[in-house]
Amino acid sequence: MKKILISLTALLFLAGAGCSSVSNQPAPTAFPQQTNTKGSDQRPNDNVQQNTSTEQANQTQPSAGALNSYLVMEKYIYVSGHPQDESFSFYTTDGQLIKTLSAPSDMIKGIVGNRLAAGDSIFYLGGTTLDTSIKKMSTTDGSITALDFTRSQNTNVGNVLSAIPTWAVSNDGQHVAWVDTTGKIRVADSDGSHLLTLMTKETNPDFIWLQFSPDANSLYYWDGESENLMKWNLVNNTQTMVMAKVSLNRDFTLSPSGKYLVYYSDKGDAIIKNLLTGSQVTIPLDKNYDLFEGVSFSPDERKIVLGETVMGMDGSGQPNVMMVADVDSGKTSAIGKNLSPLDFISNSLILVQDGVTGANASIQTNGQNLKKISNDQYYVGSVADE
Repeated sequence: MKKILISLTALLFLAGAGCSSVSNQPAPTAFPQQTNTKGSDQRPNDNVQQNTSTEQANQTQPSAGALNSYLVMEKYIYVSGHPQDESFSFYTTDGQLIKTLSAPSDMIKGIVGNRLAAGDSIFYLGGTTLDTSIKKMSTTDGSITALDFTRSQNTNVGNVLSAIPTWAVSNDGQHVAWVDTTGKIRVADSDGSHLLTLMTKETNPDFIWLQFSPDANSLYYWDGESENLMKWNLVNNTQTMVMAKVSLNRDFTLSPSGKYLVYYSDKGDAIIKNLLTGSQVTIPLDKNYDLFEGVSFSPDERKIVLGETVMGMDGSGQPNVMMVADVDSGKTSAIGKNLSPLDFISNSLILVQDGVTGANASIQTNGQNLKKISNDQYYVGSVADE
């Protein structure tokens, strides 16, 4: 199990204190008003109680997205063989470039997943791999806020990529969770209040996955030592087991309402689990490929998009077949080749990226390219106007 995880950790390394300070970059223009383009079809939740071995998910209706939602892409280039983060670009969901912001100079380079877009900010790991803090950059004025209460020292050099090997931010950007190099999971509001700590038995914190529930009242986590997927209720500080002894060789994905969860079997198959009923469907991995990647739910939770990837001898991945799967039946249909799915923009529009070049993001529907929006290499997520 851990051999699989170690190889995937190597793949993620692709080369590349509460005080605030305002960056010296020019003040960006404010976001213009735009019409919400997120899918608005809502799917009623199953009114079924789950058996006692599985915790009922926090239920909210599938989100239609923020009124003003912007896609954030990062320009990620190499200079003399070293990765350099140059800027973030902001696009409307119909592909119009709105503005760019220079990337913070203290952002740790070379760790994929090192920045996340949530609420109205871009969160990132700042400092060094030995002395790391979570920081956030305002998408309005470019100011930087250091979340000093997250500052961690690397006491596990050689086993982890930074002093904060795993972290997560709630959808609204108001809560953060992070793991230090001793295996402690900590959760707090973004101002440092309501700090909670949970000790795991995991000796290699790179093997811990975290994700907030949509309402941020709970944190789902899995560690490679216990192999249990747990739900930590942050309101009353209690834990419930979601699944026991499940070998998650990669991160899991919750649906927008928290009703469904996608995880991966030992064989690499993608499994969609209904957290209300306990039922699940399996999407088998084709024998010609090595893993699934890029899983994302449509806003109405009727579909997921995912890609099958071939792994090279050097640990690099070569995306090949991109497909859409029905959540209820697991039935798939191929919609493209040599593409990496990034995110559902609406129930019919998908943001994808060229799987060969690692750049050239475009908006597609039913496998048809509607608009190329970016040459930037990395999708950070979506943010809302302040």
